[in-house]
Amino acid sequence: MALTTNQLYVLKLLDLAGRVDGKTKFQKMVFLAETEEKAITTYNFEKYHYGPFSFDLSDDLDALSKTNFIQEEKTIFGSSEGKQIIKSTFSLTLDGKKELKENEVNLDKDGIVALSKTVEKWNGKPLDEIIKYVYGKYMNDNNRKLAVAG
Repeated sequence: MALTTNQLYVLKLLDLAGRVDGKTKFQKMVFLAETEEKAITTYNFEKYHYGPFSFDLSDDLDALSKTNFIQEEKTIFGSSEGKQIIKSTFSLTLDGKKELKENEVNLDKDGIVALSKTVEKWNGKPLDEIIKYVYGKYMNDNNRKLAVAG
């Protein structure tokens, strides 16, 4: 499978992070990498339930999981309003590490630095802190950055 540049950056983010706990956190980290660190990804984000969300990034996570380049470990925490509460934890598989190693030369060095800064700053933070930050800075009507991210 030939991966897109965006998908390679997703693999690199996981390589740098080791793991990312939660789909929402993954979304916010890629958004912040693009918006604040100028990562060279082209995901389009829009306002959604928990802040900026990219359907393309969600599709890429699913595709990378199905091709065994990333592992999505799901934990069920019970249910709310008749729906299961599921938390996903993402990590790079051995196949993903091999794919990244073979194709990392195609990634822009500045993009890798941007991802590294984002992982260092945000991966250790709890989700509620990240959401509070993103909402405070990007989700108000006076801020147009969300419309241009991606």
